Amino acid sequence: VYGSTYVKQTDYRYKLGREGTGIAFAVGPLVSLALATVFWFLASYVYTDSLAILCRSGFILNLANAVFNAIPVQGAGGFVWDGRKIFEWDKAVWLIIVAGSIALIVIDTLY
Repeated sequence: VYGSTYVKQTDYRYKLGREGTGIAFAVGPLVSLALATVFWFLASYVYTDSLAILCRSGFILNLANAVFNAIPVQGAGGFVWDGRKIFEWDKAVWLIIVAGSIALIVIDTLY
């Protein structure tokens, strides 16, 4: 599937394990949330319209990516989305991602 993450062990001396796999899947949405936050602040402080539009686009795209990657479903044919892998690994990390996404949506709506 295009854009999906598969963890493949290439070195048999190195064991990724359940925790390492969970961290690998959680990094994507967390980085998207961090970038969305940076773009939101930049959009608030720039003075040119074209740069504000670019920052706003970066905010929206990264936030949408974080929300999409946090959906905990299993698709048809047994394909498991990243959100479900994170949810099964550590529910607290999944809640942090969801809470961060909701917080950014609320803050953007209010301001």
